Amino acid sequence: MNDLPEISYAAKTNECEIAGSTTCFERIADLIDSGTGRIAAAVHDPAPYDAAPAKLTVRRTEGLVRVLVSDDEVVIEGGAESLAVLADSLRGPVDLVNGSYHVHIEYFPDHFYLAEDSHPLVVRWVA
Repeated sequence: MNDLPEISYAAKTNECEIAGSTTCFERIADLIDSGTGRIAAAVHDPAPYDAAPAKLTVRRTEGLVRVLVSDDEVVIEGGAESLAVLADSLRGPVDLVNGSYHVHIEYFPDHFYLAEDSHPLVVRWVA
């Protein structure tokens, strides 16, 4: 896998998946920490998802983190503290069992850094 993330989106469930190497996720985490910017996504076949958004955009706003999909773009926005929690969850040593590892980042009542209207996010690290 190259160092661009592969982003996929399922319209029926609003689930978004971001797949990449640990180096790729370090870059994404740095972008989230900075609170603003954009990263292009790799062109790929999104199956079994419906679409492959072309870019990931980060915006520092106020409040809890929201992950949204708009046209061909995934937008991550939120206040500095909440964005920092998300960025930290993308960093660090990941034990790549059989070459990959994934986590689901989804809202639940009283979530401490995700907004209720945030789309579900799957983060998949690949070797």
